[in-house]
Amino acid sequence: MSNLDYELNMLRNNRLEKEDIFDFKCKACGKCCRRHDDIVLTPYDLYEIAAKLEISVEEVVYNNCVQGIGEISKLPFVMVRHGKCTFLAKDGCILGNRKPVKCRIYPLGRGCDDDKLVYFNQPVNCGERNPMQTVADWLERNGVTEENERYTVKWYELLSKLTAFIYERRFSSNELDAFQRALVPILYLCYRTDQYFYAQ
Repeated sequence: MSNLDYELNMLRNNRLEKEDIFDFKCKACGKCCRRHDDIVLTPYDLYEIAAKLEISVEEVVYNNCVQGIGEISKLPFVMVRHGKCTFLAKDGCILGNRKPVKCRIYPLGRGCDDDKLVYFNQPVNCGERNPMQTVADWLERNGVTEENERYTVKWYELLSKLTAFIYERRFSSNELDAFQRALVPILYLCYRTDQYFYAQ
């Protein structure tokens, strides 16, 4: 099952509303940091990492990430290198509260459904049960703001429009390759950490 199929299945079957009880408490065991293969980063994630490490977004991408092309979307993506996370140290994540949102909200996942950001619960075999919190509590505790949620919806909308454009345009192989290469700096590398992210 592809990552996209997995996420669609989770959205359908394990969807959570913000007021729903979410019974998980992270023990900071690091299992999810040592074995991962799907931490796809948004421009916001890259900006936060670059700001924390006091380097450029380009350095984050070229030193810590791999790039690829989505099988269905045909769009370039950036993700953390597979295996043990490059940001994991002996005493935990060096990124602290600026780690990627996917990591912050784990084991929740999120996706867009009818232009609305929705969350889903992923089955995990780590952590402890803590049934006294809601999804909204978990998001707030992990620094996921309404501003970030609005941005994420817009990000998904942009990717959807670009995918539709690619399919409508019917690029030749060479044209598609050139278009995909041109998108990388536009989508991912143009952010400066000395400026407010959402204004950019």
